[in-house]
Amino acid sequence: MRFVDLEHEPDLPHWDEGDHVLLGQGLELDLDDGSTWSVTWEQDGTNSGLGIYPEPLIPNHLVTGRSWAATRYWSQHGPGEIASIELGWFQAPPHDDAGAEPPHLCLAEMVLVGTNGVAVIVLDDRFDVLVCWSRAEALRAGNLGDYDKRYQDLIR
Repeated sequence: MRFVDLEHEPDLPHWDEGDHVLLGQGLELDLDDGSTWSVTWEQDGTNSGLGIYPEPLIPNHLVTGRSWAATRYWSQHGPGEIASIELGWFQAPPHDDAGAEPPHLCLAEMVLVGTNGVAVIVLDDRFDVLVCWSRAEALRAGNLGDYDKRYQDLIR
C-alpha cells in the first residue's frame, strides 16, 4: 500500500488529515496475487471521476509525485482484509456547448469493504483523492455532485 501525493518541501506526510486521508495524486494497492492496482483522479474533457488502473501510478500515469509507504497506516486505520468492492457511478451534468460530446458515466466512489470496516474513496472539491473510513464522512467531505442524493440514501 502506497499513498501518492504531490511533492512537498518538508519530509512530513501531508496526506494524514486525522479522520481521513487526502492525496494529491492517488493510491496504489498491492494485492495478494502480486499485482498492483492504482486509484487516481481522471479527467476526460469536462467529465471527471476516479480512475482505476491495473498498474502503478508512478511511472505509468504520473511523471512526478511522492510515494509514501502506507501499509502500517492502512493496517491501523483501514478496513482490514478486503472482502468486497462496491462502485458508485453518476452521470456527469450536460455541457453548455451544443457541439460538446455527451456527458459520460463517471466513477464517483470506490468502497473497499473489509473485515474491520470500510475505506471509501471519492474525490474532494479540489479533485484530490479522499479516503474516508465511513460513507457518512465521504458524503460530508467528498465531491459527489449529482450522486449526492443517491449516496445519502445508501448511508441511511
